[in-house]
Amino acid sequence: MDIHPLIVHFPIAFLSVYALFELFQTKKMKEAESWFLTKGILLFLGTAGAFLSLITGDVAKELQGGYSKLVGMHELFARGTTVIFAILLIHYSIGSVAYLFEKKISTSQYASVWEWIRAIDEKIYTSPIVFFCALLGFFGILIVGALGGAIVYGPDADPFVSLIFHLFFP
Repeated sequence: MDIHPLIVHFPIAFLSVYALFELFQTKKMKEAESWFLTKGILLFLGTAGAFLSLITGDVAKELQGGYSKLVGMHELFARGTTVIFAILLIHYSIGSVAYLFEKKISTSQYASVWEWIRAIDEKIYTSPIVFFCALLGFFGILIVGALGGAIVYGPDADPFVSLIFHLFFP
C-alpha cells in the first residue's frame, strides 16, 4: 500500500508556513520568543515529516516498479529541499538549546566550545542566510509538489505543473 500521498502533505504544509513566516516577519516578531518557538515547531514537524516522506517515496518508487526521469527529478528536489530545511533545523536547535540551557552550559567545561558555536549561529541568524535558505526551501517545495503532481496527474494537470514540467523536460 502506497502511503506516500497521505504523509507528504503534512510537511508541505508545515514547511510552507514556516518559510512564509521566515520570509515575512517584522523586527518585533523576530525578537519575540514565541515567534522563534512557533517557527521552530513548524520546522521540526515539517522536517521530520519530510524525512518520513522521503522514506515513503522510496517505497512508492519500488511499488511503481519503474524509475523514470520524472521520478528521479522529483526525488532529487525532494532530497535537496529536505537538506535545506534540515540545515535550518540545526540552527533552530542551537537557538533552542541556548535558550533553555545557556546558564548551565556557559558555566560548564564546554563553555568555550559553546561560545564558539553560539557566535557562528548568531552570525548566521543575523545574516541573510536564514532568509535565503527559507526562500530556497519554499521554491524547492513548489518544484517538488509540481513534479509530484506531474507524476500523479500528468504533466498538463494545471498551468503551474505544466510550466515546471516543461522547464525540466522541454
